[in-house]
Parts: sequence; C-alpha cells; structure tokens
Amino acid sequence: MVNFFSAYYKKIVYKLIFIICRSSPEFFSKNFKVLFSKYIYHVFTGKYLNLRVPKSINEKLMWLKLYYENELTVKCTDKFLVREYLGSKRLSNILNELYGVYDTVDEIDFDNLPQKFALKATHGCGYNIICSDKSTLKIADVKTKLNFWLNSIYGLRTGEWQYARIKPRIICEKYLEHPVNSTSVADFKIHCLNGQPFCILVYYNRSENSKMRTAYNLNWERINVLKNEGGDFEKPQNLDAMLQIAVSLSEPFPYVRVDLYEVEGRLYFGELTFTPHGGMMINFTDETLDLMGKQLILPKRNRKRIPI
Repeated sequence: MVNFFSAYYKKIVYKLIFIICRSSPEFFSKNFKVLFSKYIYHVFTGKYLNLRVPKSINEKLMWLKLYYENELTVKCTDKFLVREYLGSKRLSNILNELYGVYDTVDEIDFDNLPQKFALKATHGCGYNIICSDKSTLKIADVKTKLNFWLNSIYGLRTGEWQYARIKPRIICEKYLEHPVNSTSVADFKIHCLNGQPFCILVYYNRSENSKMRTAYNLNWERINVLKNEGGDFEKPQNLDAMLQIAVSLSEPFPYVRVDLYEVEGRLYFGELTFTPHGGMMINFTDETLDLMGKQLILPKRNRKRIPI
C-alpha cells in the first residue's frame, strides 16, 4: 500500500511539474529547474542527485544539462542541422540519403515517397516512424502522430534543454535494413568522454519484442558494464573507422554518444546524443557509472540562466 501511494504521488507531482512547464515557461525559473531535475532523477534512478560534487556519469550529465552551455550541442542535437556539422568534419560521406525536410505535415507527399523510409522529428528522442512497407501504413494515424510531435516541447519532459531550443521539423531518410534477411541493422553506440571513446554498445534484433544489447571495449572484447547483456555480436568490418569518426565528432564535447550503422561494409551516421535516457543511464552498472564519472572532466560552469 505504501509503495502504491508513493508511486501515485510521484506520478501526480511529475504531471503537475510538466503542466507548469508547458503552460507557463516564464514561471519555470532557474531554481525550479534544479528542483525539477532533482525530482525526476530520484524518480528514474531511485537516488538523490548531488550537483555540488557530482561523481557518477549520470550526476555529471545532469550537471551539464543545468550549468553548461554550448551552442554546438544544440545544433548537433537537431537531426537536420547536425548534417552541417558532419560536413564541417568532412564526414558527409557517412550521412544517410535525405528524401525531404518538412516544416508541416501537409508538406509531406506520401505518394512520392519510396516503399520504405524513415520519418524523424528533428527536436526529440524516439520521435521516429520506421516504415518497412508503405502499403500497410495508416497515413492518417501517422499524420496525427507527427502533428503531435511538431506541437510538443520535448526538452521540457526530462529537462533536456537542448531539445527545447530546436526548431520542430520532420525529416525523411532512406530506410536502412540488413541486406540478407531484411531486418533492422545493428546500431553501434560509442560513448565518448572528453573526446575519446570509452566503450561501444551494440543494439540489435530491434524488430523483435525485446532488443538485444552487448557492450565491448575498443578492441572488441566483451566487457561487463551493463545490467542485462545480450549474446556475442560479430566484430564490425569498419571498427577502426568507427572509432576514428567517434574521436572526430566528439572532440568539442565533454560527453557525447556517437551512433553509427554498418550496412554491407558501409558506415552510416545515426545521431549524436548528449543526454542518453535524459542523463539517467540506468542500464549501466553502478560501478561503470562511477568509473565513467571519474574519467569525465567537467568544463567550467558557463550558464547563468537556464534557457527554455
């Protein structure tokens, strides 16, 4: 009974905070944002957030969200503008084919799209529609979902302010699939600390009910850093190139996760993520979170006012 009311109380408070964020951004003062961050951190991790002396990687990511500002972070979080950043790094060759960029849902001409494609909102996480067969697509439902995303302020839900400053748009990209069995391709997520790769998480079998994930070090040796591990995964053909790309893209940032795909020996860019799981990576073991936190060197605090 106590646990029920505790969970119910948390849900009510979280909903109240979210309503305040949406309806009165001007009321959402600096101090309130700190309290909000501490609250959601406790809800999702069960721990108390130490912002005065942050130690684990999660605490340091929460600190970065509140006290560190880098305009390049906002640009690289934007799923469309990040393409310019890759161009500046001479990495345009790993960008996926772009079919279109849309400010409104009505601009999307579904009749002219290929049979398979991926729609993504530029200003959120998980705002994706992966279409493997257009003939089965319920376009009316898709438009409803896209309109909801375009009119939402994703960054206010988990205190990820960089998302809240991105212009909401929809992009359409080529559908990436396994060339043999037509399944989704593996997603290589390279966690980088101070411009250097720390470990690689590979996500695979995403088409199934429960996706698999396995962690490797930079020599593609399995490491025990996750609470729940999948099975062995074949070493990618372009591992060295992946790591070089991760070093290049992560160079300006204290922390970033570089997501890449490999299809028939060719690398494709996925995205740059600065606050995985909102800065609350509960899939890692506590020992790993502490180790990553110890290695991450925080920059000087440069944000006086937390922007919406």
